[in-house]
Amino acid sequence: MSIGKIIVKERKQKGWSQQELAQKLKIHRMTLGRYERDELLPNFITFLKLLEIFDLSADTLLEKKLNGITNDKEIRFIKVLRSETEVYQRAMEYPELEVQKLKNLY
Repeated sequence: MSIGKIIVKERKQKGWSQQELAQKLKIHRMTLGRYERDELLPNFITFLKLLEIFDLSADTLLEKKLNGITNDKEIRFIKVLRSETEVYQRAMEYPELEVQKLKNLY
């Protein structure tokens, strides 16, 4: 599920309008609409506010497409990558380099 869809789902569960959530986040309602349509990603401060307001973990909000992956090999690869903290950290810092290294291994 995309970040935008998660924001919409969580906002509606709270019974809030876009305007109400935008006020809580201290952003313009149109900006929130762009987040919800996946046209724009929240900046770091807004991202942290979303985690706090919705009481979510960063993993939950960043979990974009794991459910959409149908290839078992890819799912296992992602789970292994997440369990290997050092590899995961390097992949987050230098994604292109780490992906190329990992492709060579697999």
